[in-house]
Amino acid sequence: LGRSYGCFWVGATQDVSQLNKYGEKDGRRKILANCGIKVAMKLAEEEDRRYFTELIGKTTRHTQGTSNGRAASGTSSSTSYSESADDVIHPWEWRDMAPDRDGIIVVKHADNGMPACRAGVFRSPVTDCTNTPTREHFDLGTPEHEAENRRAYQRRLDESAAGKMREEASTWCPKWPEPEKKNGSKPGGKFSGLSLD
Repeated sequence: LGRSYGCFWVGATQDVSQLNKYGEKDGRRKILANCGIKVAMKLAEEEDRRYFTELIGKTTRHTQGTSNGRAASGTSSSTSYSESADDVIHPWEWRDMAPDRDGIIVVKHADNGMPACRAGVFRSPVTDCTNTPTREHFDLGTPEHEAENRRAYQRRLDESAAGKMREEASTWCPKWPEPEKKNGSKPGGKFSGLSLD
């Protein structure tokens, strides 16, 4: 229903445990269950690695083994085949993954009315934003280009500050009422406004 109205929500967390504080006891579970797409970039926490390993699922590994035997009657050999379930990505493999080198892992859940080919687990490459059309909009470039932009901006700030420093700042001083002496004359001196008669 939300998709038919073009309604969606995008959330980002440093780790899944940050969702614990939302809602009641099962708040985190309900939030994650209602996220149709989950993206894993760099998983630093063990809990996150376990969660995504389980979310992605398992694959069937086929193994073949051969054995040779020698006996008094001669030699014999046999071949065996076996199947076992194994994690597609093991929890320890997440530690060495880097998005810029290995891409990101996208888990897309099946939706009603959508083709099955749009669901599954995908490894999607990512690129530096300087390699995208965004570069033109934000004047992005190499690290050296970015550093020069920062230096130029700092120079403009320094010049602006130096220009303001050259202006004389007048010191504000309150005007005190001058009290009259008992004989009617006004007292003299620069601190006369502070003296009480």
